Amino acid sequence: MDSANDWVYGIWFIAGDGVDWMATLFNDGDRWIFEHRLRYYDPESTDPHDGKDQKYWDRRARDGSTDVAILAADINEFAQTVRRKLKADLTDFVLFECTRGDPKFFFELASRPWAHPKIEHRGFEEGDDA
Repeated sequence: MDSANDWVYGIWFIAGDGVDWMATLFNDGDRWIFEHRLRYYDPESTDPHDGKDQKYWDRRARDGSTDVAILAADINEFAQTVRRKLKADLTDFVLFECTRGDPKFFFELASRPWAHPKIEHRGFEEGDDA
């Protein structure tokens, strides 16, 4: 499970006609994790969180001692292949170098037009202190 303590290097985003690819490189304390997904847009979808788009995820891990510069270079090369295959109109990379719990993470992500962060509101259960 992803944690607010995961140290995120960056997020790559590439969008073509009806499809996008997003990838994240982060460290969970022991390993570098490269997680990426393809999303094919459903023409009837009106909300990125409505579950209508088709998404395909993959996650790979490397030893945490691996140099992040080497991993980022490999991902950049892979991203260029994805960009060519998708005939991408939009490409973006966000360098975070912070934890998911750092305000910078949410601010940088929310400032991107392609990002659709979902904020969950949690109510109090009866008996909880306010």
